[in-house]
Amino acid sequence: MLAKRLVYIIIFSFLVNLFWEVSHSLLYKTITDMSVYEYVPRILQASAGDIIMVAVIFLAISAFNKSLQWKINNKKNIILSIVLGLMLSIGFELFAIYTSRFEYNPSMPLIPILKVGLTPVLQMILTPLLTFWLAEKVNN
Repeated sequence: MLAKRLVYIIIFSFLVNLFWEVSHSLLYKTITDMSVYEYVPRILQASAGDIIMVAVIFLAISAFNKSLQWKINNKKNIILSIVLGLMLSIGFELFAIYTSRFEYNPSMPLIPILKVGLTPVLQMILTPLLTFWLAEKVNN
């Protein structure tokens, strides 16, 4: 059961984040300057990296619960997922901007003071929640 749940988390994390990455990719100058041959591997790589962040959130919540068999419908697990998603996404965005990994288009909504993109931060708040929920529904 657990192995099956983990496989579902990986699959749903990839699919949900791929959809999100494609949807907001035009908000990155780096992406809009690429050819399709550069874009496709880059967007797939970003989605694979998102799997790692979702896995970190899953493992942290598992450590908090002292079990890999927890449910996302628990208020504490939802809050923990949101807080971890905020921390990971803001940390990654600051790192990526500082190291010139990418550049935002002027149309990217920014979080004041932090000057990081709103959509990638929302991504790591919402996509783990959706991923965990989907994995639970399919695994039952």
